[in-house]
Amino acid sequence: MYERVDNLSAANGGLRVEHLRLCRTNDHLSHLPVSIKALFDDFLATCERFAATLVDEGERGENALISRWNETSSALSDPEETTLTW
Repeated sequence: MYERVDNLSAANGGLRVEHLRLCRTNDHLSHLPVSIKALFDDFLATCERFAATLVDEGERGENALISRWNETSSALSDPEETTLTW
């Protein structure tokens, strides 16, 4: 694991910032630091937790999580039509 903390450049006040924690630089400017490494690490941890939960659920003879996963993935792959314009 690595630190999810860094410092802004001197031009931005040299403030200490943390991954996905809003940092207010002044009254008119805020930064939301995003660490790609932290996002990837979180993604892997989530996948491992999801897999472990599927195994636990399967051992109990249940399937609620995979059913919700299938419903969600079906909904995302077949979006509703909209008249919304960007």
